[in-house]
Amino acid sequence: MILGSCRGPIHNGKSEQIERLLQRGFQSDAQEDYRSSIIIYDSILQQEPDHYISLVNRGRAKISLGDTISGMADLDASIGIHPTPQAFASKAMVEFYNNPNKALIDLNNGNHAFPGQGLIIALLAQYYTSIHPMRDSALYYADYTCKIATTSAPYLAAMNAYLYFGDYANLLKVTDSIIARSPNSPYPYNNKGLAELNLGDLQDAKQDIRISLNLDPDNAWAYRNMSLVFEKTNNLDSSCFYAQIARQKDKQQQYKKDIDSLISKFCGKK
Repeated sequence: MILGSCRGPIHNGKSEQIERLLQRGFQSDAQEDYRSSIIIYDSILQQEPDHYISLVNRGRAKISLGDTISGMADLDASIGIHPTPQAFASKAMVEFYNNPNKALIDLNNGNHAFPGQGLIIALLAQYYTSIHPMRDSALYYADYTCKIATTSAPYLAAMNAYLYFGDYANLLKVTDSIIARSPNSPYPYNNKGLAELNLGDLQDAKQDIRISLNLDPDNAWAYRNMSLVFEKTNNLDSSCFYAQIARQKDKQQQYKKDIDSLISKFCGKK
């Protein structure tokens, strides 16, 4: 999940200069020019050492450049001054794979401080999907996310939860929500097609997977899904054709075992 800059009021309104610097920092963050971001936030913090927004965004910029220890220290400092959902979320995202227990603590602390905040709820859905899979918890937070989300980013965590645990009815609903907000993103169409396939709507499944492939012709998983669509229509030659393309496109062999099983099933000794 991609987080935007932490924003909020300048808590003591010290100067218009700080407001201008802050806007420059937001722009630099959006452009992923994190070295410039750090310089800008340094300038603000020299004038206002307790400027929590700058601490959050400087911390995240440092982490993006690989300075995790200093970046986490900035996030901790910001929480000590003025907690924000972005600080808790940023810490948890760093900790997901190297300290998952601490990540859960930070997410629970964030949820306690900001109950029902979409960013935290979505990350809890992600935690119980990809870090410590627990179906009931993941689907609970995915459903909660869909009730409160206002932008595409939180919906992505819900989409992954429904996909991982095979909740295809809700996967169909959440992909529609994402497509409405990000119509040029290929992956919601692919996942929508997979949901339709599993719900028995083969015509719409084929159409949505084709849209996904038009938007991203290198998506091996979409070719894999199209192979399954043709299996349902007993067109095994086409199933074999798409499975072979999936193998070609899967250059990192991310889906090797799954695709090889389709090659064996549909293509025989081809």
